[in-house]
Amino acid sequence: MISSNTKHNEFIFATSTGEASSPVDEFILELFDYSPNQSCEGTPRKIITNFEELIDFFESIE
Repeated sequence: MISSNTKHNEFIFATSTGEASSPVDEFILELFDYSPNQSCEGTPRKIITNFEELIDFFESIE
């Protein structure tokens, strides 16, 4: 049985990375609300730009 308090997070994403010669691991991960056509249009629900933010995001949805 699924509780009515269960939170479902369904996202679709778009990514981009910086140059390999960059001294810092840089990337952009844009999370959009999931849609059946799997489009990444409109305003992202969340933008993640480093590994610390990415780890925090994964911990928040557990």
